[in-house]
Amino acid sequence: MKTPKILVSSALIMAFAFPGLAEVKDAVRAKSNQAELNVACIQLAVDKRDTAVIAAVDAHTSAVKSALSARKDALKTAWAQTDRKARKEALAAAWKAYKETARTANKAYKQSRLNAWKNFNTERKSCGKNATSDDSMGQGVDQLSE
Repeated sequence: MKTPKILVSSALIMAFAFPGLAEVKDAVRAKSNQAELNVACIQLAVDKRDTAVIAAVDAHTSAVKSALSARKDALKTAWAQTDRKARKEALAAAWKAYKETARTANKAYKQSRLNAWKNFNTERKSCGKNATSDDSMGQGVDQLSE
């Protein structure tokens, strides 16, 4: 039982005798963490990732807008059909074409997003130990809502 009391007593004496010791320890720890992180490297990796995700969003938006425009024109043309059977076939074809185009756009976005994050995760490993552990968010935040 004497050993724990001696350790606690020693710790208290050190804390009161050297009040700046904790600050020095924190400064050393902060400097060590900086040495383990190449800030310019991680900033470049973030820039590349987010630029790629932005480009993927732009491409997706453009593809969906184009698909909607084509759908609008095809549906208008379909509704102009006087024959009911031909109209129903044209309506079904318009919706089918739209769904396929939208699905393709979604898949392309997903693949581009995954590639951007894959490249980022590879690049940030070379930026230092803390570059892989400090940021807990992940690629799920860039998913499109369905």
